[in-house]
This record gives sequence, C-alpha cells and structure tokens, in this order.
Amino acid sequence: MPARLRYLSLVWTNCSSETLRLEGFANTLDLPDALRGSSFVFITYDTPVDENDKVDLTQLFSTTAVLAEHLDPGTVVIISSQVPVGTCEQLHSSICARKRDCEFGLAYVPENLRLGRASSVL
Repeated sequence: MPARLRYLSLVWTNCSSETLRLEGFANTLDLPDALRGSSFVFITYDTPVDENDKVDLTQLFSTTAVLAEHLDPGTVVIISSQVPVGTCEQLHSSICARKRDCEFGLAYVPENLRLGRASSVL
C-alpha cells in the first residue's frame, strides 16, 4: 500500500493548491486527521530566533504533544527545521513520555526548502 500523503496547509503557503493536488497531497488543517493512517509525517517550521539568537521551539514541542496523542505505530516523523543539536532526542523523549508504546521512527533532515518549490524537495 502506498504511503498516504497529507500535510497541513499552513506549511505549504508558497505552493498552489493545484500543484499540491497533482503531487498527490491531501489538504487538511486538522493535525489528528493528517496523522491518521500516515506512514510519514513531515514537520517543517521556520524556527523563530530572538534578538540574542536563542531559538524558540515552542511551536515544535506543541506539535509533538499532539503527535504523541495521535501517532500510529510505525509512523516515521521527519523534522525538517533548523533546530539545535539534541532537539530530536528531546522530541523523542517528549513523545514517548506521552505514549504507552514508543513505536515510531524519528529522523532529522536539515531545513533546505526553496520557496515555491517545497513539494519537489519533499
């Protein structure tokens, strides 16, 4: 069975709906719905940085709280944002602390999206 491709449209603001439809993506603003039955989940945020170059990972960790509740066993979560070393380990621990089983994969792919061409990069 092919992997189901879903995304949060908030992430794809630089892609036309027609382009995404042709690429086989389904559109939803509902994160639990996007996770249901998905084999792969891409999390891509433009990581905010304050005036002292300190990153704000609030949005990323808020997303993982929802992931923990709705993530199917065997799903691979791919983080594609600029985050400090050790963040993925913290995310993994955060998800596992909220789940009975910790059967999921976690991968980090450094952010390298070109505006308007995100679907071809993924």
